[in-house]
Amino acid sequence: MNPKQLAVTLMLLLGTATQYTANATPVTSHPRLWITQTDLPRLTTWAASNNPMYTQGLLPAVQAAIQVYNNQFFPGGQANPNWPDSGVITWPQYVTESYAELFAFMSRIDPDSNTRIQHAQRARNLLMHAINEAAKGHLSGASFRDPQFATSDRSRIYGEGFPLTVDWIYDAVDGVGNPILTAQDKATIRQVFLMWADDNTFAFPNYVSWQPGKPVPVNTSSLLTTMRYSMNNYSAGHMRQLIMMSLSMDDTDDPPVNPALPAMQQGNSLHSYFAQATGSALYQEYAMFEDAAVVASQYGVPTTTKDLGLASGGLPAEGIFYGECLSFVHGALLAMHTAGVDDPTVWGPQVSLIGSPYWDKFANGLLSSITPNPQTLVNW
Repeated sequence: MNPKQLAVTLMLLLGTATQYTANATPVTSHPRLWITQTDLPRLTTWAASNNPMYTQGLLPAVQAAIQVYNNQFFPGGQANPNWPDSGVITWPQYVTESYAELFAFMSRIDPDSNTRIQHAQRARNLLMHAINEAAKGHLSGASFRDPQFATSDRSRIYGEGFPLTVDWIYDAVDGVGNPILTAQDKATIRQVFLMWADDNTFAFPNYVSWQPGKPVPVNTSSLLTTMRYSMNNYSAGHMRQLIMMSLSMDDTDDPPVNPALPAMQQGNSLHSYFAQATGSALYQEYAMFEDAAVVASQYGVPTTTKDLGLASGGLPAEGIFYGECLSFVHGALLAMHTAGVDDPTVWGPQVSLIGSPYWDKFANGLLSSITPNPQTLVNW
């Protein structure tokens, strides 16, 4: 299990299941993606010597990550001129954003305040190496700069690492109260996230009557005519990227690109991509995952509309292997919920997908897919 998986596993074990209720109050503090300030006391108590999940699981992974940080990323305290992560669009041995995500998580839950600062500084240094490279602009094949960096295979598997790291260390300070993420850091992050948001928008192939440079259609039944691709793992990854990047930064650090236009006009702020992603990609995914009759009623379309509810049975549309993309969808939905922006009266019925009966069916489908008796496959 890599550092990112360990951190995510611990996060998703936050407590007992409860009845879903939409969160109608936007959260303005940090952290707000996947975990919030109310979770931190409980998580910190878990980071204790009497918890084997911590002492035998998370803590050894953190200690190993520190060794990699010191020996590979920042030997002697200086950035390695031969950065161990080549910044490719697939899967390098050392994934910068995953190590940053793990350190950012520990900066919130480590029981020692001085160690939390060290974790935050490590997370910042890793994050900003990648961000500063990306800020140089697109260049095919260049480290962290390839036009497909934010949309291809790497972004699907590790893409949550960037917005989570930003959110989790957003207000971290050093020992004398100076912000660890500087104002310039945040400006550069926002610049890169805007570029990556555009990249993810252009990567969607399933929008109707849309051309690059024009507003993406949102909350319109015309999107329902080509929505099967919304079940694809790439499409799910694109949606997660847009939603989580758009929620990671504060309004004060995301002013309109063009002050003469509304901030929420598509592309005029990072936050504008939230409305785009929920009104287009999530609009389509909800129509596929939710019961057809429910969608027809809420969207005001005929129950005979093609493909409504086509993926509502509980099993991943792309099968067990690529069905991992359901974690991309759920990651986006969880971020929306913890950030307080899953109110259907504001953003439409699609933002309530996290409370859909689909997930009960998914649990049943997963259990039904388990082989009842162990066996060894030969020549498969």
